[in-house]
Amino acid sequence: MKNDEVIKLVLELYTEHTKLTAKEIHELIPDKIAIIQIHKAIKTLKEQKMFKEELSLDLKYYSLIGSVPEKPTKVNVDKGGRDVSKYKFNGQEYGKSRLALAIISSYVKKNKPSYKQLCEVFPMDLTPPYGFIKPKEEALEVSKQRARFFIKEHEVLELSDGPVCVSNQFTKDRVEKLIRIAEDDLGFKID
Repeated sequence: MKNDEVIKLVLELYTEHTKLTAKEIHELIPDKIAIIQIHKAIKTLKEQKMFKEELSLDLKYYSLIGSVPEKPTKVNVDKGGRDVSKYKFNGQEYGKSRLALAIISSYVKKNKPSYKQLCEVFPMDLTPPYGFIKPKEEALEVSKQRARFFIKEHEVLELSDGPVCVSNQFTKDRVEKLIRIAEDDLGFKID
């Protein structure tokens, strides 16, 4: 069974339970799934900041951070355990960071905002510690050692008061927050 299918089964348990051990999860899932697959799913959920671990009487208990997602969360993981989920927006498929760039690019093209107006629509603290959108000069400074923003010429967005760059530091949690803003506040459709 694929890891994202195991994750779905694990998350379903948390509609009725608040805290479980890996062994309890293994026993409660009706399908015959190896305990190692349960541990892999738990690891992925912890990396995605969806699970927290508590130690009690020498047992590790796992509980959900927040609530079970309303939309089923599909986590696609490569062999190295890295999330490689894809999203559809405006007829094209994107990874997490490229989706963020596409959403902001679309908004900028449609609305022609200033930097200040863009900051009012999108939370700048969405991608700590570097920020979500920065003026090009600041983004270049932050990206000297390692690219933390989309800084290639074709990726830089031109606003009325100067060029800006979008962060490329997106986790599943961060991109889901951005998707909620794009869908709920801006009317964008993302699959």
